[in-house]
Amino acid sequence: MIASILTYRLRKRWTVAEATAVFESTAPKYLRMPGLVRKHYCLTEAGDCVLGVYLWKSKADAEACYTADRLCGCSCDGGQPARSYRSRVTASSRLSVSR
Repeated sequence: MIASILTYRLRKRWTVAEATAVFESTAPKYLRMPGLVRKHYCLTEAGDCVLGVYLWKSKADAEACYTADRLCGCSCDGGQPARSYRSRVTASSRLSVSR
C-alpha cells in the first residue's frame, strides 16, 4: 500500500463550515476511484491549508491519479497548487481515536 498526503495552501482562510461544505461536495468523486482504499480531508487549525490523506492499493494506482495536470489544477480556491508526499506503508493497525 501507498500513503499519500497532498497539501493545498489556501488564498483565504476557511472556517470549519466552509471546509466541510467543500469536502462534502468533492467526496463523491473519490468513491469509485480505482485503487483508492481511503481518503481523509483535513483543515489546519489556522484554516489556511487543507490536506488530503490517501491510502492506495499500489504505487501505480496513486501515480495514475497524481498527474502533473491534476496537481497543478488542484488548488481548491485558486491558491497555491497541491504538493504531494508519498510513502510505502510497511505496517498498519486499526486504531480509532475520537474526541
